[in-house]
Amino acid sequence: MRKIALLVAVTTVALAVALLLTAPWGGGGAGTSLVAVDARTGNELWRVASPVASAALSSVADHQLFLQGGDSCSGHYGTFVALEATSGVQQWRTPTYNARNDGCYTSIWGAAAARGIAVVRDEQGIQGLDSTTGQQLWTIAAAKDLDVNLVGAEDVVLDVPHPWGAQHDVRAFDRRTGEQRWTKGLPVDDSCGVMFPVVSGATAFFPVLVGTSQPGYVDASITAIDLITGTERWRVDMGRISQDIHACVFAGDGVVVTNFQKEPTCRPIGATSAACGPEGKGPVITIVALASDDGRELWRREGGNRVGAFVGDSVYVFGRENAASSTIEALEAKSGVRRWEATWDKPIDYPPLTDGQFILLTSLGRGVTDRGATSAVFDAATGAHLWDRPLPPLITLADGVLYFVISGEFAPPPAN
Repeated sequence: MRKIALLVAVTTVALAVALLLTAPWGGGGAGTSLVAVDARTGNELWRVASPVASAALSSVADHQLFLQGGDSCSGHYGTFVALEATSGVQQWRTPTYNARNDGCYTSIWGAAAARGIAVVRDEQGIQGLDSTTGQQLWTIAAAKDLDVNLVGAEDVVLDVPHPWGAQHDVRAFDRRTGEQRWTKGLPVDDSCGVMFPVVSGATAFFPVLVGTSQPGYVDASITAIDLITGTERWRVDMGRISQDIHACVFAGDGVVVTNFQKEPTCRPIGATSAACGPEGKGPVITIVALASDDGRELWRREGGNRVGAFVGDSVYVFGRENAASSTIEALEAKSGVRRWEATWDKPIDYPPLTDGQFILLTSLGRGVTDRGATSAVFDAATGAHLWDRPLPPLITLADGVLYFVISGEFAPPPAN
């Protein structure tokens, strides 16, 4: 069994892009709109009254936009809404439930809908709905006080216990019928728990973090599970590593890419850990690419950049040049060879989002005069900077369109 030191947390990658959508920028209620913007030009495509006061999750699949939200994000109850992606016209809506008391986050991670079936959780359990009509096709029981996350693939949906939860049995059920296919227990410690798996094709890649008696460190492993049968394809022990950064695992086109930090980041002034050096420089981050069929290592690199996104055969890594600017690189997934590198004159505060055509970067305004978030869009194939402007801090990017909730007016982008 291979020993690779990795710290793993998950960003879900599925057939439909599923990314965070912000709570309304400037507040909810009257005047709050759901807006679609062309990613290449920055021009508004359509605007409708937001169907929910606070929005948290969205995804795009089968020409539909699926929006998760509610009247607030502080209760157990929320709403799941299906809209036409080309117009924003609402098609149907259904109530949802979350045991964590944050009703905006009750939707599925990954593809909300695939094969014409959307999967959501309500107060009684988990249900499969016709994605066009919202009609219930099947339902399975789930304890009301059980904190779970739904992770979607085309044919299978995983019912994964929330990290730090008391239960660690993962269930897989058929998206079309709701029939349970398998259950698998994962040996995890409550201090770290099971993180969201990455789904690619017919395989789910499960990172497991186990707390240790050594403060600031975890023991980590990653296991590849066959989605159809639940059997283990391979497992890589990742050793004891720092839990300082929540690194990401991405999978696609035969490659699993992750990054980790071996030693804790220097926080006290004058600290001299191996991660930051005697002069207190930033942490050293290692990026590792593994073959998804057997877990063998393909390449690795060390530096200050970390993985932000993986679509098709390109891995996008990002980092700060200094406090005021950032870099983003496109790497060939199987070799790690750089395809292009671009700079942005703002710090990147969220991992880049990409749909394979465009890349969205976001910087949060922290200065006295710079109070709003600013987003920039780059061409994913060439790294060309297309435009930037103030936008909400979290946005959905899918099929060449940006989706977000906003209050007030939305000005066109300035000419470059």
